[in-house]
This record gives sequence, C-alpha cells and structure tokens, in this order.
Amino acid sequence: QDYYGSKLIVIDWIDEHDKLLVDLDCCYLYFKRSWLTPNIPVGENNICIKEDRHFEPGKLELQLFPISYAILDEFPRNFTPFAEREIDMGCYLRFTCPNRSIVKWSAIKAQRSFLSGYNCHVDEVSGGSRSVGSDVYVDDTYFDYLGNTKINVTCNPSYWVGDSRLWESLASGCLTFCDSSWTPDTDNLPIEWYTVGDDGDGIFLLYRHLKKCLSNPKDSEERARAAQEFAFKHHTSAARMQYVLDTINRRKEI
Repeated sequence: QDYYGSKLIVIDWIDEHDKLLVDLDCCYLYFKRSWLTPNIPVGENNICIKEDRHFEPGKLELQLFPISYAILDEFPRNFTPFAEREIDMGCYLRFTCPNRSIVKWSAIKAQRSFLSGYNCHVDEVSGGSRSVGSDVYVDDTYFDYLGNTKINVTCNPSYWVGDSRLWESLASGCLTFCDSSWTPDTDNLPIEWYTVGDDGDGIFLLYRHLKKCLSNPKDSEERARAAQEFAFKHHTSAARMQYVLDTINRRKEI
C-alpha cells in the first residue's frame, strides 16, 4: 500500500517463476527474469520442458515483461583465437538438477563415443559455486577454460529459466549449445538451440550436430564470432537497462 504505483518500476532477478516481489497493482511496470513455468512431468527422470509462459511478451497493455541476466561488465577479456583453442568441446555443468544431469551425461557419452577423436573436457573446473553458498561471481579459472573452448554445451536449470552460463559462453567466443529459452532479442541470437531430453533420438541428434560443427571449424568459428558480436551489442548490462527504458517510453506512448 505504501508503493507509488504510478511511478514504481520493479526489476526482479529471483529464481522462482511463481513469485512476485510486489503486487502488480502496486507498480507501473514489472520486469521478471524467471518468467517461464517449468513443466516437470511425473516420472523417474523429472525432465523439465519450459514452454508455458506466464504472459505474452511485447504486449504493452500488460505490466509484466521478461528480462534476463546479461554479460558481466568484466568482459570482454583477451581470449585465445578460436582456431588456436585447445578444447574442441567443453561442458562445465554440475550435477545439480535433472536438466544439467541429463545434458552432462549426454556430453560424457558423446566424449566417449562420437567425439572420441576430439579433445573434450566434460567436468567442473571451479571449486566455487553459488549453489552451495560460495560468493563467486568472477571465476578466472572457469573463464580461462571457456576462453580456450571452441564449442560449449550448457543449459538452463530445471526449475527456473535463465542463468549466467549462456552469457559467459557467448562473451567468451564459444560456439554455444543451449536448451530453449527466451530473452529480449534471443530469437535472433545465432547460437545452437536444442531440447533437453533423455530419449535416444534427441541425444543422437545432439551428438550428430556437435560432430558436424567440429568437422566444419571455419563455419563454427564464423557462427561463434557472429554470436559473440551480437551478444555484446544486445545482451550487456547497458543493453538490458536500455530495454527497460525503451519499454517504459513505449508504454507511456499508449
């Protein structure tokens, strides 16, 4: 009741998709990071498929708009040129949730079979983790590995959408594989999207696509560079705040 509803702009970074920090009646616009509802089927694997959106983005008549993390201000860094990178395929996920467990096991299987002739690194590369309470936001060891990786396989957490790994990978100049997500301008982002699942066909398609990209290093390098340039143009912290300001101004016009 104490909020100035006609003036308050809320930017919500919390993980929970079903919680609001402020009631919509108490603010002018609300920007929410984790804005997709995880649809987790009952079953042994609890695979998460994020398809149910709380609202339709871009409708200015609404008060709720999506937002996401961005590239940290610590980037850009001096990374190894793509062609000189030693790690052909990397997957630096932890076994912290169903999504990441499935993707990491898929990367392990790919490393052992389809990609046995390539230099792959599928393992954690840092002892710090915010998941276990560590105050780690700039991890030089992890960033150094990303900067020496050609293709990086990552994914969103199971129970919410949006983490920092996607933007770290893109900023590092990796050709990035990520499961489906949505943020402003993501539809135009030139990266490799895939669906998380433990079915044989889905895993085989992921393997085949990885091998295709590794077999065409020049094309992979061009795609990685295009994605990096696009990300630095549209997905920095400054770009996020410009999106907020632009949305405010567009809504004022109506």
